[in-house]
Amino acid sequence: MKKNTKGFMLVEFLVVSIFVLGTLIFLTVQFNNINKSYNRSFKYDTVSNLYSAKNIRKMIINDSYNSFIEELKNNPYVDFSNCNVNYFNSRDYCRALLENENVKTALFVSHDLTAFKNSNYYKQEISEGLRNYINTLKSSSNSYLIILEFNDKTFSSLKVN
Repeated sequence: MKKNTKGFMLVEFLVVSIFVLGTLIFLTVQFNNINKSYNRSFKYDTVSNLYSAKNIRKMIINDSYNSFIEELKNNPYVDFSNCNVNYFNSRDYCRALLENENVKTALFVSHDLTAFKNSNYYKQEISEGLRNYINTLKSSSNSYLIILEFNDKTFSSLKVN
């Protein structure tokens, strides 16, 4: 006597199909996360951009650190992209450095980014790419940040103590 095995084959097919489908969904999600991280590594905090930020940090510490700190008491940020005379003694050096490093936007902000994110400048003046980068930064207290946007649409930041 032969038993009816059609019901067993249907259950077996469903179990295997669900397993294969679950595995494919898992692999797709993981691949998308890896791909997103891979693409982000080419835009955010590259080695050359961090080196540029370090050079700019040295310039700020040697030339205008105190004036930036004073300005942050009144404003949530300092935009020094144009090397304003109020902040820099050697404005020509600042311009040459920012031009040489291909810096489009240069900001000095408190590491607690809450006030900066609430400012009109953040909401209206900076590019969407820079806004997305700033949203990836973690806030803390008792330090300052240099945030840079480069002409090739890459971004970097560096802590200033």
